[in-house]
Amino acid sequence: MNCATCTHWAPRNAGAMARHRMAPCALGKPWTYYGPDHRCERHSMASPEVIEGRQIWLTRGTKTKEKEGSK
Repeated sequence: MNCATCTHWAPRNAGAMARHRMAPCALGKPWTYYGPDHRCERHSMASPEVIEGRQIWLTRGTKTKEKEGSK
């Protein structure tokens, strides 16, 4: 149960923080961003389609970081 699988985590609203794989939580303050592995007791499971889309987004970000590191 982590942010990557929670309905409250909002990667589409991440703006520049998406570059760091962080996104805001709908339950927190507007300036509070969490990574995909953050855990909290107010977790609410997202739909399988949402989770799958987030995994694609997270994987894409990891590949970009690997490319930058190999330059």
